[in-house]
Amino acid sequence: MENIKIGVIGLGFMGDLHANCYSTLPNVNLVGIADKDLQKKELADKYNTKFYNDYKDLLNSDIDAVSVCLPDMFHVDACCDAAKAKKHILVEKPLAHNHESAKKIIKASKENNVRLMVAHILRFDPRCVQLYENTSKDKIGDLIHIKAKRATIIDVANRLSSTSSILYYLGVHDIDLINWISRSEIKSVYAKKVEKHNNGNEDSLLAILELENGALGMLDYCWSWPSALPSGYNFNFEVLGTKTGNFIDMRDQGIWEITQDKLSSFDTHLWPTTNGKITGDLKDELLHFSEAIKNKSNFLQEPEFAAKSIKVIDCIFESIEKGNKVSIV
Repeated sequence: MENIKIGVIGLGFMGDLHANCYSTLPNVNLVGIADKDLQKKELADKYNTKFYNDYKDLLNSDIDAVSVCLPDMFHVDACCDAAKAKKHILVEKPLAHNHESAKKIIKASKENNVRLMVAHILRFDPRCVQLYENTSKDKIGDLIHIKAKRATIIDVANRLSSTSSILYYLGVHDIDLINWISRSEIKSVYAKKVEKHNNGNEDSLLAILELENGALGMLDYCWSWPSALPSGYNFNFEVLGTKTGNFIDMRDQGIWEITQDKLSSFDTHLWPTTNGKITGDLKDELLHFSEAIKNKSNFLQEPEFAAKSIKVIDCIFESIEKGNKVSIV
């Protein structure tokens, strides 16, 4: 069969990674890339593809599918335009900036008979997949609690400013994992936040979650750490049941560099460059998307499940605003 013809919309941090990775996949032809910033045009030569200043021109070209890597609030228009153009869609997480917008994207994809996948990269991380396999009821017993903690440098919050939130940029990963690994639904949330840097973002945010199976969940987020934090982030995920407990600790990637003034770690799982090519979770994710389109096979996750995380985030914001617990309908 012929290679899948794919384009990339949005050439920021993640869009650049998508284009880079697609350009090396054996089953993909990277037909074009699009960004309103003309300075991104140089990436077309780097990845041996065509540059479009208007993503609608890319959608009108001869492509089968597109990666949408724009900021959250622009996902609705780009995804709906791609659906109308009959292009299959891989959209970077989060699916949208609120649940109503997420439903619009899903509706547009169904009405136009195109396939939609949300790029929840941790579904392709072997540690998270192993954790899921370790936490079946016969192994873990009754779930007691499930916790996620992330510490990230302030550079990320300053760069994103008010275009995103710690919940959409980071929290959506863990909320999706909680929905998946708990084998349950989140039924209520109670949350508080702190803002002292005045960069348009939360500095820290804590949320307590109630699950329908009687377990408790917790989100513990901060992206106000100094830039010297090794690898730029720490991630911990803990699942405790009546039989066993499991946890992931991503503070140590297994490699460290020590200089006179800094301790550094490096990414070995998400999108490391190995022998000149992007490997790891991102490669597996994009390969899965392209192969599922080519072979008409199922995605690991359907968009309706991904949309559950957006509903939880909406309710967390509502809880912060009202100062009380919010039930998720």
